[in-house]
Amino acid sequence: MRRQRDRQQRWHAAVVGMFVALALAPPATAQLAPQPAAQPAEVRESFNAADWAGHTVLEVTVTIAGEATVDPRWVSLIETPPGAQLSLVDLRTTLLHFFNTGMFQAVDATIAPVGNAGGIRVTYRLTPAQTVSGLTFRGDLGLDAGELRRIVVDRFGAQPAPGRAEAAADVLTAQLTARGFVQARVTTTIETDARGRSTMRFDIAAGRRARVGRVSIEAEGLSPRIRGELDLKTGEIYDRPDIERQLDEVRSRLRRDGHYEASALVRPTPAGTSPAGDPLVDVAITIVPGPLVTLRFEGDPLPEARRAELVPVAREASVDEDLLEDSLRRIEQFLHQQGHWKAEVGYRRDATPGGVAVTFTVTAGEVFRIGRIDVEGIRALTATEIATVLQASPGDIFVESTVDSQTAALRERYRRAGHRDIRIESLMEERAVEAAEVPKAGRGGLVDVRLIVDEGAQVKIGAVRLAGLDGVPEADLRPKLTLAPGAPFYEPLVATDRDALSAALFDLGYDRARVVSTVTPVAGQTAVDITYDVAQGTLVRVGRILVVGNRRTATETIVRALTLKPGDPLGLSQVYESQRSLRALGLFRRVTITDVGEDGESRRDLVITVEEAAPTSIGYGAGVEAGRYLRPETTGGQATEKFELAGRGFFEIGRQNLWGSNRSVNLFTRGTLRPSGVAEAGGGSDFGFNEYRVLLSFRDPSVFDVADTRITGYFEQAVRSSFNFARRGILAEAARQFKDRVTVIGSYSLSTVRLFEERIAPEDRPDIDRLFPQVRISKLQSAVRRDSRDDLLDPTKGFVVGLDSDLALRALGSQVGFAKGYGEFYAYRTIATKRRVVLAGAVRLGLARGFEREAERLDDAGNPILDENGEPIVDVVTDLPASERFFTGGENTVRGFARDSLGDAGTLDPNGFPTGGHALTVLNAELRAPLWRELGGVVFLDAGNVFRRVSDLDLSALRPSAGFGFRYKSPLGPVRIDFGFRLTSRSDVPDVDEPSYAVHFSIGQAF
Repeated sequence: MRRQRDRQQRWHAAVVGMFVALALAPPATAQLAPQPAAQPAEVRESFNAADWAGHTVLEVTVTIAGEATVDPRWVSLIETPPGAQLSLVDLRTTLLHFFNTGMFQAVDATIAPVGNAGGIRVTYRLTPAQTVSGLTFRGDLGLDAGELRRIVVDRFGAQPAPGRAEAAADVLTAQLTARGFVQARVTTTIETDARGRSTMRFDIAAGRRARVGRVSIEAEGLSPRIRGELDLKTGEIYDRPDIERQLDEVRSRLRRDGHYEASALVRPTPAGTSPAGDPLVDVAITIVPGPLVTLRFEGDPLPEARRAELVPVAREASVDEDLLEDSLRRIEQFLHQQGHWKAEVGYRRDATPGGVAVTFTVTAGEVFRIGRIDVEGIRALTATEIATVLQASPGDIFVESTVDSQTAALRERYRRAGHRDIRIESLMEERAVEAAEVPKAGRGGLVDVRLIVDEGAQVKIGAVRLAGLDGVPEADLRPKLTLAPGAPFYEPLVATDRDALSAALFDLGYDRARVVSTVTPVAGQTAVDITYDVAQGTLVRVGRILVVGNRRTATETIVRALTLKPGDPLGLSQVYESQRSLRALGLFRRVTITDVGEDGESRRDLVITVEEAAPTSIGYGAGVEAGRYLRPETTGGQATEKFELAGRGFFEIGRQNLWGSNRSVNLFTRGTLRPSGVAEAGGGSDFGFNEYRVLLSFRDPSVFDVADTRITGYFEQAVRSSFNFARRGILAEAARQFKDRVTVIGSYSLSTVRLFEERIAPEDRPDIDRLFPQVRISKLQSAVRRDSRDDLLDPTKGFVVGLDSDLALRALGSQVGFAKGYGEFYAYRTIATKRRVVLAGAVRLGLARGFEREAERLDDAGNPILDENGEPIVDVVTDLPASERFFTGGENTVRGFARDSLGDAGTLDPNGFPTGGHALTVLNAELRAPLWRELGGVVFLDAGNVFRRVSDLDLSALRPSAGFGFRYKSPLGPVRIDFGFRLTSRSDVPDVDEPSYAVHFSIGQAF
């Protein structure tokens, strides 16, 4: 922000200079508005703005490019309203308001008397700033318009400044010339409409394209094979980039052959015109292969795979002395890391016929290992604390740099404990290996490491004082400090606390705050006092909020999203939060917030500059879903797990920023083509069951500035393991976010669900499914969720806790009633920071209860079934509808099972198809670790089950599974494949064999 403010000072100076010129200039009315004829000429000549201070403003006019406007955006910036007495400060402030918007390249004011009563008219004249909103290309372009546009955009951006027009024309001319249009002429003009929007127009006369004239190649000593790689003939189209590409290939081949300093240059020369009238360009190519460099290694061998890295002459295309010296040091460091403590490396250059030979002589010497490690003088730290820092042990390969780094870490550990004068002397002594002393030593030598520690006195903190505060409660700043009285003194934390105090003051609006720290020894004690002297500066508050760049979005929508309001302290954190809040609206490509004003002023305007995104968004895609699903071998047959592939595609179109607010409407459609899984008598599969989902939603993210609301109409058709269903309905929901990432949601839904193609035998179906194959559900829903994850797709720390509840009542229009609750808890923790190893766990619990209701039993035609007395048979149902019951098993729950297949005798029919239950428990634990580049691996342990009634819930009946999987970090999120294995067998469902494993493929983590 400070750099932006410095840039604004030049603008302010221009405005102030304009205003001073206005005040000292000859009469404004003489220049810009006619004076009454009776007024003496000398009065007109002595007229200036100061003469009118205190006069009553009767009229105020704003003109843009000479046309009067009453646009509220500009009228609201006026500080000299009609009826007020003219103040020069208010006049100047108004001019700054207009200028600070960045929309005008010039602003000024004129003052003229109105009538004979001493009133005045103030006219603000605004000259729009030219902004290039588009690029156009006309004439004989030579190249494709899209390519020309890319050339300009790559160099000058999508909206180049009008002042760069000539430079853009020069760049286009140079590019056209290089592509063979050597006679190209490019001119440019700026076309501006009445609203100040400009188009940069390029008029191009490319002319005829040049052809290659005479070709000469100077390349002594090169083989015909390399010469033949140049595909350049007389009469071909001249294209400089294509020639350079060919020369790059020649240079690359020469360097691969050992000519590391090879060069290839092209010199084009105009050569008149051909008989056909085309311009000709003679092409002279000079190829200098340079010396043939031979790399040799003598003495002890280096790994072949590491030589190019240690001596990068091929990569750097050079064999200069600096590069060879660096290579020598790299080889020495490599050998030292292997334990060759006394390795010696040298090199020499020898002339050879046609080149040079560079020979590295390597004397690795013995591999040294650590003998004894002695640490003397330790009193303040325990052996365990020392061991956590000094991780080397006898028998390890001795690397001097590692010992030095661990010694430095021990020194830093002492300083953190308050020993500011700690000194550690490290001694390394070579000795011969004693018999059986260090089994891993081999034939090499031993190095005894001896650390002599002089701890010095422990220094503690005496008093911590804050001086110079004026109006800021000390209690508000104390929590920012990490150093406290009585704690060990660690000097780097003084600077940390000083910066924290400065940041806190900036957040409070003191933009020129300065904090100076002083550390003073306490006489007679091993302690220090710390004093932070605070110079707060001026408290700056928000003045006007000026919004620039919004064409479709209402200014009120933008201002409402800001966390800063006029009069608030101008804190940096609030500026960043406001910027984040605006970006979260999803309406803008770019958002910048700049504070403008003079140094020392207690108020500054905020200029919010936005670049709106396209209001219409379209998305589409296709993919394949793979997994194991329960399917019957024949109609009414046993459930069998089968591996299936299903094609899936989606299309989405949305319109944002409706009516200039952040309201939006979105249409989402998805279709899946999957096999039904029922084998026909003649073999094969009944392929073609269509799943689909259509959602039409309207969203208003700030109803009454309180809640994010959404109304969604939907209809869908899907396949489950035991049945297919079609559902249609409407959902209205409102969400409110609170601090600490807490979200509360309330909703109401009304839907109709129809079951068909049920795989469960009629006699085994729950009563509610037989009585209500099509059921209307009207329910109230509520949810609360706390999410502290650091990454939504691939978290490494944080947790999620959520509670959901549903209540369906017949009084609300539902055909059945029930209460349902679902809780979930996910936790993530990084247990190895360097390797990014993450331990993740999840607990999920669902409970439901159906309310009793009576229903007449119907036949297939929908008529009541009568008993022997002719009365309708009435059943009492307490189950939940199939669409509301709990199911588990699959890629996101218990991965040793196919989707929905987990259950017991109460939730599986005799053929093994799930009927669902009223209680659910799922437990997960997973260890995630990177393997290679973007590939990661996991091992997991899952357990869970579904129970028919809440009273049946039994944790000892949970079915466990374990397995492993792989994760690939793609731009869409982690692509995963999991292999789950069941750890127990199912014995309570007769005549059903369970597979011992399941494979799942999907995108995103399991939880």
